[in-house]
Amino acid sequence: MQDSHNFGEQETGEKTLSEKILGLTSEQRTNLSINAPYCCDAAGNLTLVYVVFGETGKPGLLEEAIKWSAPSSHEKAVVPPPIPEGVSGFWDPAQRIFRSRYLPPLAFGKTVYASKEVTSKLGLRDVFDVVYSIQSGKLFAFFDTFGLLTPPSRNDPLIYRIEYGGIVYDLAVVYRGCPFPYEYPLRPSVFRRFSARENEFEKLKRYVSNLVIESAWMLWRVWLKPIDVETIIQQFKLLPWTYMVDVTYDLDIAVGFSLQHDEQQPDHIPCIYQMLIMQPDTYEWGAHSVWKIPNIARFRQQRALSFIGFSETMADPHGFVISMNEYVLASKKTGYGWHQLGFENVRQTIEKIEDKLRTERSWLFPPEVKEVHSLIHNVVQGIRRKYTEFALHPDLLKEIDQRLGQLEDEVSS
Repeated sequence: MQDSHNFGEQETGEKTLSEKILGLTSEQRTNLSINAPYCCDAAGNLTLVYVVFGETGKPGLLEEAIKWSAPSSHEKAVVPPPIPEGVSGFWDPAQRIFRSRYLPPLAFGKTVYASKEVTSKLGLRDVFDVVYSIQSGKLFAFFDTFGLLTPPSRNDPLIYRIEYGGIVYDLAVVYRGCPFPYEYPLRPSVFRRFSARENEFEKLKRYVSNLVIESAWMLWRVWLKPIDVETIIQQFKLLPWTYMVDVTYDLDIAVGFSLQHDEQQPDHIPCIYQMLIMQPDTYEWGAHSVWKIPNIARFRQQRALSFIGFSETMADPHGFVISMNEYVLASKKTGYGWHQLGFENVRQTIEKIEDKLRTERSWLFPPEVKEVHSLIHNVVQGIRRKYTEFALHPDLLKEIDQRLGQLEDEVSS
């Protein structure tokens, strides 16, 4: 089958490229001819491509280099060494402890190092003090190095640069706020809704991803990688469920999200998760190209990071998380439970943020510029036209319909 697509401005009523390829067979997609800069694989993934040129004066000035969703050679990130014995970090839901692959075998005589600042501030005397400090969230272990988890200032991110085995690692402290201490606090939302991979949902997600790629290119001529597309779907909740998890550098933002809850569920127990992670600006687990899209207000306001890779049981196969600690607010009156997070006064901080949530409706979700609204509008309309054609359970279709309605109200306002 031969077909072409003009990727300029869409005319009213014209089908998007995402819609055109939706009903094609694998063979038809393989033989599909599409105008640059798009390509489509047999599964129906729409991809933007680019071409790499050779050096001037050398044979093969124009080298074929259609790279599907891959960074160029100078963008390739340093990745951690192989996971020891195939074991990844994982969360123990019974003991509420994250078991890190980077924790050295302290009890077996391995030499480890801690700065004078660490040992004096925490009063470390032996291995038992070290283990206690790690489990209480005061200290982290990264191979043969220890470091403090309390940022010097709540207004400045805590970032470490550590060299080990000839590789330099950038680590950052981030936070996640939840209204309850979930069994698996970093379980992606798709696993909260589906017990197994749902083929029809995967098809719908592929279609929505194509809509985002197509709309972003038409509006800004920005090439989005799959992880960037997933970030936009996650941040704007274009689908109710994704494989991504959001965190933030800003502790106040995490507190704000933890204080939001459904009024019909009285058992509200605000919870903050403090994590030390591989810096997404260095490693290819975080979204990068989304920052090329101008003026997405919520990214800046929430100081948000989105990353992907956790399993249903929160296994961390990439070794992305170095440490994670859970802080449950036991009392708003005293602030007990959050007192270790560096607040000068927990109760006053909670009252200030609750007041912001009441009086500044746009604090967590500020208004977006016209072009961003156009992106959301285009994608929402594309979903609205097609989502009922996917063989999903009626309850799932109802959730999607409700979310589309919310997005339509947000864009129209």
